[in-house]
Amino acid sequence: MSIPKRNRARSLIDLFQRTSSQEQTGGISSTTSTIDQLLNDAGSFGLYQKVQFFLVGLLAVLPAMTAFNYVFIAATPDHRCQLNLTNFTDTFIIQSPEHQKYINQYIPISLKERKCYIYEENFKGKNLIKCSKWVFNKKFYNTTISTEWNLVCDQLHLKAITQNAYIMGTSGSFLTGIMSDKLGRRTTMYSLILLMVIVLNATQIIMYSNMSNAKKLIVFTISRFLTGFAQTTYSITLVLLLEMTSANRRVLASNILSYFYTLGTIKFFEKKNLDKIFLIDI
Repeated sequence: MSIPKRNRARSLIDLFQRTSSQEQTGGISSTTSTIDQLLNDAGSFGLYQKVQFFLVGLLAVLPAMTAFNYVFIAATPDHRCQLNLTNFTDTFIIQSPEHQKYINQYIPISLKERKCYIYEENFKGKNLIKCSKWVFNKKFYNTTISTEWNLVCDQLHLKAITQNAYIMGTSGSFLTGIMSDKLGRRTTMYSLILLMVIVLNATQIIMYSNMSNAKKLIVFTISRFLTGFAQTTYSITLVLLLEMTSANRRVLASNILSYFYTLGTIKFFEKKNLDKIFLIDI
């Protein structure tokens, strides 16, 4: 049975008075239990908490979108070395019997070697040499950072660096925790969301500029680091919502926030036609 509003306000005053008298007389009181009692008397999961969960939950959608998009924007499709043909343009898909003949002649049979090596014709026979151009299977992906910047073979480690930069950014959660205590949880949360929006939009503009691929890779790596740092806003939202919910409703509160986080992944995982994914999804 819920407490009437007038009696509820009076009960809060009585609770503060009892807590103050216990502190003055040297009585032992638990801060945690006092906060839980206040929340129970004021309403542990009322309209205020529900509105806050909806508004803050919307902010959790954006970190989820950026957390899982790397699976698509950095995917490495099946590929092989590109043939230097003058009569037609080489593609991963076999175009004709003549095309198949050139592939059999210059591309190694081994699945591992065909991705990084090609046969070089000389007077003594065939020698394997490293290739500098590749053709990719575009059945599932049209453009990714791997296909755009040739992050394969000897350049494969550069792709790993971009993901490691993101992980290093997420480790900055200890710093955002200090910021939330000093500046406030909402101020820190809004600042991180603003940082994420600015970084993502600036990255999109640079990705479609005339900048060289090497410089774009550097910008993308920095962007991944900053995005990972801004991603820590999810932990702040979780703490903020748990602090305004009583102990018996905190499991429900964390699950509701997880539902909003899951909504952010739908943008990517519900795509049935993955060849529409471009660098703009960064």
